[in-house]
Formats: sequence, C-alpha cells, structure tokens
Amino acid sequence: MIIGEMICSIESIEPIEPVGIIVCSFAVILLLSIICTWYKERIGGYILTICSVFYAVFIYITAGSNKILASVLISFPFLLSGILFILASRDE
Repeated sequence: MIIGEMICSIESIEPIEPVGIIVCSFAVILLLSIICTWYKERIGGYILTICSVFYAVFIYITAGSNKILASVLISFPFLLSGILFILASRDE
C-alpha cells in the first residue's frame, strides 16, 4: 500500500506533515519491537506494550471524531500482543 501510494502521489508532491512523521516512527518502533520479541519475549513485550499506550494517547489527541474508538481500534492489537508476550515469557 505504501509503495502504491508513493507512486500515485508522485504527480502531486505535498509537504510531509509532522503528524505523518510521528505515525511512521510509531509504526517503525512497533515493527522493531515485534521483531525483538522473536529473540527476547519479555523485552519486546514491554517495548510493545509501552509503545502501544503512547500510540493510543497520540491517536486520541490527534483524532478528529470518535477519539476513543479510533484509539482503541488502532492500538489495542499491539497492546494485547505485548501483554501476551509478557505473559508467555513468565513460563520460561
């Protein structure tokens, strides 16, 4: 989707907004924390959980309408995954 959007938007190049940069940085951090959980479940789970809470707060602040719904729908899967990784690491 990102590559397709980049190809379609070559004609009308618009400046990048700070909100877009923050969303992309959250996406990169969440992806790296998921990759980290393959090697260290507990550390990756904590990073994933903390980052998802910050992401939920950021979405709540920047969302236009239905702030709570947008925040929960976007960040809840990462929060749930982080909590499950933390619980799975307790068995070791």
